[in-house]
Amino acid sequence: MPVFAVEYTYDDRALERDAVRPVHRAFLRDLLDAGTLLSSGPLTDGSGALLVVVADDDAAALALLDGDPFH
Repeated sequence: MPVFAVEYTYDDRALERDAVRPVHRAFLRDLLDAGTLLSSGPLTDGSGALLVVVADDDAAALALLDGDPFH
């Protein structure tokens, strides 16, 4: 199955992001447990994050993340 890197770019809503971070992490944990998330983490400069997922194609990779509170 293909592997995709998805980059999140954060905007200036840090307080909102912080408020939903626990739900975001639970969402990512579910993807990890399902085997579709291989790795994830914030960029060192704080501007966003990188997620590595497996999916049939790019549309399916993006669809995996539709339910992410950070989306």
